[in-house]
Amino acid sequence: MRSKKTWVSFLLPPLFLLGPVLWGGAAARAQDVLELTEIRNPPRFTPTMGFIRAGYTFSFPSGEDKDREKRGDSFPDLSFYYITDKMFGKPANFTFYGGREGFYTSMGQPAFNLRGVRTRMEFWYRPWTFYREGFYDGDEFVPTLQYKGKEFRGRLGVLFPATARGNTFAEVAAYGGKNFFSRDSQTRDPSTLYTIPDNFKVAGVRVSLETGKIQYDRYTGLPKGGALLTVWGEREVNDSDADFGTPGWESSLPSKIWRAGGRLSYYYPADKDQVVEFHALGRYFDKEDRILTYDASKPIGNRFGQATLGYRWHLSGSMYVLPFLSAQYIRLADEFDQSQKEKFFFGGGLSFRWSLGKKVNLYMDYSYLSNESREPVGIRKDYFSEHRFSAGVEITFGGM
Repeated sequence: MRSKKTWVSFLLPPLFLLGPVLWGGAAARAQDVLELTEIRNPPRFTPTMGFIRAGYTFSFPSGEDKDREKRGDSFPDLSFYYITDKMFGKPANFTFYGGREGFYTSMGQPAFNLRGVRTRMEFWYRPWTFYREGFYDGDEFVPTLQYKGKEFRGRLGVLFPATARGNTFAEVAAYGGKNFFSRDSQTRDPSTLYTIPDNFKVAGVRVSLETGKIQYDRYTGLPKGGALLTVWGEREVNDSDADFGTPGWESSLPSKIWRAGGRLSYYYPADKDQVVEFHALGRYFDKEDRILTYDASKPIGNRFGQATLGYRWHLSGSMYVLPFLSAQYIRLADEFDQSQKEKFFFGGGLSFRWSLGKKVNLYMDYSYLSNESREPVGIRKDYFSEHRFSAGVEITFGGM
């Protein structure tokens, strides 16, 4: 009979392969590049919608440790998002996003004279990516090799209904691109001992399945019910052929790699002005996929999952608060890749929105996670800390 700990370790990774951690209304929320590359039909309450976010984000640790790069940071919280179902008067799908994480655009149109079938071409560029190799000593994250990178991808896919009711879609897509890596001031010397990866090209195929529907409140533009689930798997090849790493662990990237992941959003109307929100995100990588395992724009690990459970309470027609609890699971190699460790972290936070009109919102978001190895805030340095705070203004356009 399996022990309790073994059952938890066995069940949690696949359960956490579901859904997004970013939450809030489609008209009043932040997007990011990685989310847009995974969700196949971004939910929204109107055919054309735009979103501008301008503010500032701060990170601050529970206690500084500069030797481990645990310290505070701040950076402008600027992003632009636009999506529409028509271009030049003809049916088409166009999406554009630009922000700290990078840039994303997609263009799609009906195809093959078949109802619901369409092609889509996507491009994204992440010019400020940090890679953070390291291990956990207890709950403390110890970085062993840090460097910067850039990523470009192009992808062409065919999206088609998978059921007669039209709430489930599948997509088969082929993609290609290139990764670039560079040393920075946080990369340890000497370079002969601490080696970063070589630049390499990639090509692959991804299969995605998405099901569900989100219901929106016509006055606030925020989700009031429904769910959306996206799962995907991909096979990728690359032409990397150089060893990289630290003196204690040097390896090369496998020429063929598989990956899988998913996102889930669920909204339950608890009362007239109250909505329960649940969001989850997870990915499952090949344990030798050393590049994406240590991509700091997501939780560090070759397997990870995280979930948030929030309660959105509309205090008035122009104001709401959303307190939430969060949990995170990661699986990560030790310093010398001799064994894998599983870690669990917990946290929470509060989101606040105050509408100054139909198109303008003031926002404040605070979150805490006991895992200090969170994603970096800016584009200059790769610092990490437990606390995040953002404040600013959000402007929406489009709408019904």
